[in-house]
Amino acid sequence: MFEVEKTAQRWLGTQSSAARQGRTLRRSIGTGRRGLESAARFNSFQRSAAPAGDSFFSIKADKKIRNAVSVTMRCALRPDLYTASPSMDTSRIIERLASYPAAFRAAANLASAEDARWKPGPEHWSIVEICCHVLDEEREDFRPRIHSTLLTPAAAWPPLDLDGVAVKRRYNERDLAATLDAFTAARAESVAWLRTLTTADWSQAHVHPKVGAISAGDLLAAWTAHDALHLRQIGKRMYELAVRDGGPHTAPYAGALTA
Repeated sequence: MFEVEKTAQRWLGTQSSAARQGRTLRRSIGTGRRGLESAARFNSFQRSAAPAGDSFFSIKADKKIRNAVSVTMRCALRPDLYTASPSMDTSRIIERLASYPAAFRAAANLASAEDARWKPGPEHWSIVEICCHVLDEEREDFRPRIHSTLLTPAAAWPPLDLDGVAVKRRYNERDLAATLDAFTAARAESVAWLRTLTTADWSQAHVHPKVGAISAGDLLAAWTAHDALHLRQIGKRMYELAVRDGGPHTAPYAGALTA
């Protein structure tokens, strides 16, 4: 990811004024929707660091790579906001991964069966669809890619096809309770496997053809961060449900939805 950081710094160096830099950077950090693949494509490579299932998710590229690029850019440019520990605390990450299924269940069950399938627009995901997504990511993304990176880092990663996945797999027709049960079981298997990796070399890296080296440790950290993003997305749907049900009454008194 160092090349991404260098590209971000070069991009800043080309700006004509500090004010312009500040405005662009604030938009990038404040919305979380801008990623960076290269300086030349910065302005067209928009809205890539938010959870899948919202309107800005139409760019056809690997979601995890786009998110990694955007977060790396922000970490490089604003280290005061993203202070990392000197070493990775795998035990904390694994414990957090173990805790998330209960958090998803509690958050998703705040909605009625009908509201769990509601979405503010066809380009957004419902709570059911969000839970289906994290289940598929558990099975098809993080664990297989970490396993591949640790075992054979030079091998191509298992492919992911996330374009229109909610429609293709008919997420919104699935049973929420069954989906949460499957996620809980799959995560328990993942956590048990992770706890066996006592001598893993988390610096082992797969060289992605678009953005370069991504280590097994990067993927592990991103795994629990991905949970957090989609748990926040469920919170956003609950906020939107409150606004919907308020009818003529508005909700500014609650505070701005900035997450």
